[in-house]
Amino acid sequence: MKIIQTNMVISITSDAETDLDEVAENYLQIYRKKQHKFALIKIGGDITDDDECFANVVESLAKLNKTGLYPTIVHGGKKQIEKKLIEERSEIKKVNGIRVTDKETLEIVVSELGKITNELVDSINKYGGNAKNLNHERIFEVEKMQPVLNSETNKYVDVQKVGKVIKVNA
Repeated sequence: MKIIQTNMVISITSDAETDLDEVAENYLQIYRKKQHKFALIKIGGDITDDDECFANVVESLAKLNKTGLYPTIVHGGKKQIEKKLIEERSEIKKVNGIRVTDKETLEIVVSELGKITNELVDSINKYGGNAKNLNHERIFEVEKMQPVLNSETNKYVDVQKVGKVIKVNA
């Protein structure tokens, strides 16, 4: 597992071994000194592929929550989304690495991310945390991404229902 920590953001992926209890303790020390109660923690979607790693992550998040801190989780799900898209459609259209997301693709993306969110919330709560699903809270404001210049064809392509975050309503 790989942990990347900056001032207010912690990113967790399954790339290397690490001691989550040590990460949790560091988190506690940093946020108690600064009197922060919240931190954004990015969890790679690949964490859910490894049962032991997943259990360690959610147990650590529950421990943080039980101490009065509120880790806010943002998670990925690229593998799960692409697996489902291939099952449903047999191909994934991308332009310079950006997935072209039509209405049907967006429905699959939302469904797969929702499954991961529910699994995280349920698991954290089983370890004694108080996790909530904030998917419908309008935390992020986004704007539609402008057409992308395809480096292979030198033509602009509308990536459709893809946006970029312009504001966080925290």
